[in-house]
Amino acid sequence: MKLWIARDADDTLVLYKTKPWKRTHIDYNNEFDCDDDFLTIDGKLFPEVTFENSPQQVEVKLVKEDILEKLRKIEEQQNILRDAIENGESLSEVAKKHNINLVKLGE
Repeated sequence: MKLWIARDADDTLVLYKTKPWKRTHIDYNNEFDCDDDFLTIDGKLFPEVTFENSPQQVEVKLVKEDILEKLRKIEEQQNILRDAIENGESLSEVAKKHNINLVKLGE
């Protein structure tokens, strides 16, 4: 998802759905604005984004999906190994065949 990020002169950091512009009205000349949705975020984030180099387009990737995919893969690998144990197969051979890394614990 592509969004825009901008830092106001007072260090307020904001994510915008569409490209914001610097306000020109005398009362608001150190801020950005847009006609769409926006979200104020922690100003300590993205220190490289300054008022002078704002706005910048950013790509937001939801990490949650990556984590869920990794959990699905782990569950699939567990099922393969469980089936191997039940069938009396060699775990090392099954792991090699399915590209599963086995780690010895307690050493």
